[in-house]
Parts: sequence; structure tokens; C-alpha cells
Amino acid sequence: MKLMLTMLLCACMAAASADQVYRWVDKDGHVHYSQTPPASTAVHTNSMDVSAPPPDPTGQQNAQNMVQQMRVQNQQAQVAQ
Repeated sequence: MKLMLTMLLCACMAAASADQVYRWVDKDGHVHYSQTPPASTAVHTNSMDVSAPPPDPTGQQNAQNMVQQMRVQNQQAQVAQ
């Protein structure tokens, strides 16, 4: 159960992380994306609000059901000892 919660936390942190991305078009008309700005041109910045979509209610319900099943199994295992 701790492993599942750790994995879920890591996935949420990865989704929440943000980074700058540079986009430019070269002289031949090719579009490039990079984490560093191009050295040969001036940089114009645009801010974009990119937010994650809301969580899927079905997925949340499935996760809650799985956690509940694990709790019941752990309680049964403790009683059996």
C-alpha cells in the first residue's frame, strides 16, 4: 500500500512540474522546440496557462475501492494471526 501511494505521489509531482519551452522557426521554415533559447535570434516570451485536466471520477473510485479492499485484507490477516 505504501508503494502504491508513493507511486501515486510521484506521478502527481511529475504532472505538476513546469518547465520553460522555447519554440522558434529557422530560416528554412522548420519549427524547433528546446529547453534552451536559440542563440541566433531575439527571444519573445509568451505565457501559457497549461493546467492538468481534472481527475477521472471512475479512476478515483477504483483507487478508493482498491485501498478499501487492501484494508480489509490487512485486517483479516491480523485477525488470522
